[in-house]
Parts: sequence; C-alpha cells; structure tokens
Amino acid sequence: ARDAVANSMYGGTQAIFQTQLTTPQYSQPQQAHYQQPQPIQHTPQPTAMPAGPPIQAHRGPPFPPGGLPSGWSMEQWEYYGQQYLDRMQN
Repeated sequence: ARDAVANSMYGGTQAIFQTQLTTPQYSQPQQAHYQQPQPIQHTPQPTAMPAGPPIQAHRGPPFPPGGLPSGWSMEQWEYYGQQYLDRMQN
C-alpha cells in the first residue's frame, strides 16, 4: 500500500489496496451429480445393397451366337450391329 510506483498514475492500484474485502459476489458452484454413462446398445442393421446406376435394357439388334464381335462396344453394336448382321448373311 505504501509503494510509490504501484500507487502512481502508471500503477493505479492505491484504490484497490484501500478497499475493504467483502463477501464474494459469485455463488458457490452446485455439486455436480455424476452419473455413470450407460453403455451404447448396438443393434445390427440389415445391410442394403448400394444403389448403382439403373440397368438399361439392351437396345439394338440381337447378338450373334458368339456374343459381341471382338473389339466392339455395346454402343457400337446398338448403332452398327444390324449392318454387321446383314453383311454376315450375304
């Protein structure tokens, strides 16, 4: 309380040291009631098949007996398959 530096205009603590202490202005914390955590019950869920793109029906002419010709894609068969079958019959 008698410190000249602490009580100077730079310290400004003189008023703090001269005030009387009062009862705390906060309330006492309530006692927390601890409850034991309950175990989590895991119920097995049925696994669903992942949804993929819808299966498209085959478009274009029927496949030749050996399946798609070697190197052909389904898209090529849809557009040019009939021409291929016509050439095979000639």
